[in-house]
Amino acid sequence: MTIERTTVKQADLTVLICTLDRPDSLRETLQLLAQNDIDGLDVLVIDNANEPTARAVTESMSAELSVRYLHEPKAGKGHALNRGLEAECLAPIIAVLDDDMSPGPEWCRGVLDLCERWPDSGVFAAGSYVVWPENIEIPEWVRRGAVSCWALSVVRYDKERYTAPGEFMSGNHFWFRRDIVGSRRFPDFWAPEAHFTLGLIDDGTTGVVAPEPRCGHRIQPNLLRIDVQRERATKMGRHLARFRLEFPRTVPQAKMAANHPLLWKVRCLANLARWLLVAASVPLRRSGNRIPTALVARVAIANNLECLRRGSLSMGRGLAPPRPEVLSDNLE
Repeated sequence: MTIERTTVKQADLTVLICTLDRPDSLRETLQLLAQNDIDGLDVLVIDNANEPTARAVTESMSAELSVRYLHEPKAGKGHALNRGLEAECLAPIIAVLDDDMSPGPEWCRGVLDLCERWPDSGVFAAGSYVVWPENIEIPEWVRRGAVSCWALSVVRYDKERYTAPGEFMSGNHFWFRRDIVGSRRFPDFWAPEAHFTLGLIDDGTTGVVAPEPRCGHRIQPNLLRIDVQRERATKMGRHLARFRLEFPRTVPQAKMAANHPLLWKVRCLANLARWLLVAASVPLRRSGNRIPTALVARVAIANNLECLRRGSLSMGRGLAPPRPEVLSDNLE
């Protein structure tokens, strides 16, 4: 499979942008990247729609930005990102942005500067902030900090530091060194980025997070719906188990599950009981806290149920928690 517009020189920074039927949002992200005054920027748009809808937007930006276009028809963000990793002429630093992110005019320089300050680290992420949609009433519950990280994919860091054991990075705004990737690829399931970055750390590199360069996340209106966030909370809880239990070398929860499976089961049962009580108490809470509390409890309950399910499977086989490809991904 060939790359569109292959005439590209070796760049300092390649930005991968996966997109799916959001041409206007993609255009805005590309326009913001074009405001970065930096030589050696290469942008690679990977269109994951059945029909290549993002081609026209990409080509319209070619006079302002060194931008290439790929079409990955196989559905799934992991497939699209892997297609980008297999492209030619990737820069030594590869960043991943969603098509609804708003990088500032110094974002690219900030990405490269952070890599220079931490030369022995291989994967990086920085803070993000909410950009609310215009002309739409914003529900009060969605502004609560307890849900912003996973519900809105917004992360804040107070200082530059190494990632904590088991800490995963935001999937809409991170970057890594090309030479550490090796055979590591994005998996084919929901939110594959966190699994990829945890995998890189498990392979032997170190992760660094920092307050800057921040990037705005333009919130899509559907994320303000409670039914969407309920489904998102369930998926997040189940996939937190998947993210963490696969890497026993670097994630404390995975070490405990692999080395002390019965103790791990007791811990999960205790946590499950606690969060079921929290969920039951939701009607007694102040009105402004009910929805955030219910959503956080939903994440925790789904997480502990999935941990118990995976623990039972692993104990039945006498193995460490199984890798994702062993298990069904039917999470609906």
